[in-house]
Amino acid sequence: MLAIDHIVIASNDPEKSAHHFANTYGLSTVSGGNHDSWGTYNHLCFLGNGCYLEWLGISNQEKATNADNPLIQQLSIHLNQRGEGVFQVALRTDSINSFIHHFRENDIPFQGPLDGSRKKPDGSILSWRMLFPSGQETLPFLIEWGEGSMPTSKETNNEFLSSVKIGVNDREKTGERFNQIYRLQDNHAEWKLTNSELLLTDKKNMEIKIGATIIQDF
Repeated sequence: MLAIDHIVIASNDPEKSAHHFANTYGLSTVSGGNHDSWGTYNHLCFLGNGCYLEWLGISNQEKATNADNPLIQQLSIHLNQRGEGVFQVALRTDSINSFIHHFRENDIPFQGPLDGSRKKPDGSILSWRMLFPSGQETLPFLIEWGEGSMPTSKETNNEFLSSVKIGVNDREKTGERFNQIYRLQDNHAEWKLTNSELLLTDKKNMEIKIGATIIQDF
């Protein structure tokens, strides 16, 4: 079963963006760390149901431009073409190998798995693997954390991520694709994950709901 792991937000200044969000909504945020090989860094907001928001920015343009990681490529495109804002959703799995098998068996194109790591402010290293299903539209990617590597924080907020809405052109068609790719069975518009809800909407911008507060493409 999948869970919402984190929401990725493109930012020219992750710390400034995260602090503005924290002041606006009364939530705590923390420094994440550096992805040295990709030329990026982040700032985070941990929520009470095992997920978080990630403001992701570029610290080394040359490394980011040459990165073979689809997420970093998507970040660069979003910042260049649309500016700051939500651009990706990570879905957590504890068996990324089963999805690789599923994709191959069903001729679903994908990139990965790609290894990732970052150094936390305390010097410790987090590690993970990512899998990117391919398509004309940007699809959520899958993440599997290494043993003992799932990020946590003493600054975790009590508020829960209630839902994530992804804007699509055709909910029925895209819902069928989501069912095929992610093995979700509820219906073609919404799915209950282990910690939240994933929904498709006709609105163009991504929308998240924290508790009763709706936040659109911030």
